[in-house]
Amino acid sequence: MKKQATKKNDKEYDRLVADISKMAKSLAGHYEQSCALLKPTIDDACRNPSSYSEKEIERIFDQILDVSCYKKGKLLFDRLCKCFMPIYPDAVRFYIDSEKEMYGDENDT
Repeated sequence: MKKQATKKNDKEYDRLVADISKMAKSLAGHYEQSCALLKPTIDDACRNPSSYSEKEIERIFDQILDVSCYKKGKLLFDRLCKCFMPIYPDAVRFYIDSEKEMYGDENDT
């Protein structure tokens, strides 16, 4: 009887692992797509920082913050921080602090 329970548990475990793997792939795809959509905006903002208001930059930060736990998102987030720290230091510090609160210190900016 114990062997049957173990086999059943193994199947349930395998199904759980497969479901988690499927969700992780889906999430990675979402992060990838979000980064691809935000990159042109961030590229333009960093090329023309004086043409962006603080509110516009905050909207971009709101979007990139959601995916800054992902490697490409983190790179875009860091780039935006470097470009706008001299212009809007309080806003940039707010988003750096928010990122650390959301994702911990392993995402050092």
